Amino acid sequence: MQSPNAFPELWKFGSHERATRGTPLHLTADCTASAGARRWSTMRRIAVTSGYAVTAGQVLLITRVLYNAATAGLTWEFSYGDTDVGRNGAAEPTNEVKLDAMIATTRNVLVALAANTLYDVPYYLEIPAGKYLTILHTNGSVQLWVAVFGHEVPA
Repeated sequence: MQSPNAFPELWKFGSHERATRGTPLHLTADCTASAGARRWSTMRRIAVTSGYAVTAGQVLLITRVLYNAATAGLTWEFSYGDTDVGRNGAAEPTNEVKLDAMIATTRNVLVALAANTLYDVPYYLEIPAGKYLTILHTNGSVQLWVAVFGHEVPA
């Protein structure tokens, strides 16, 4: 009998190709900022109430992002930190690391130019072990929904 590792399966997940099959992760978050306020939400697995922490000894690679906003012109960004801020948290995660520096401009890659439009973006983010991936937006009273796809690899 031949080893299953003799012919690794090549697969594509978003824009990142792997020579061996991993376990795909699908994480979601939604957020509604109050007028003039900033709000954070931690990404989580579907139907799970707590945020997703990257497994010890692993790096989470995000390769695809889907998002939708209730209003045109909403800009938002990713960050990660040491704590789960829940949904619509008023405070950033502990030791927050911002991953997108263009949130205040329409030049941001992650901008919803049209309301109620599903955007599908190939993306590449690396989230270290033990960290929680979060989304942040500042547009008042606007709903934002985000889904990310990726997988963990050894650090």
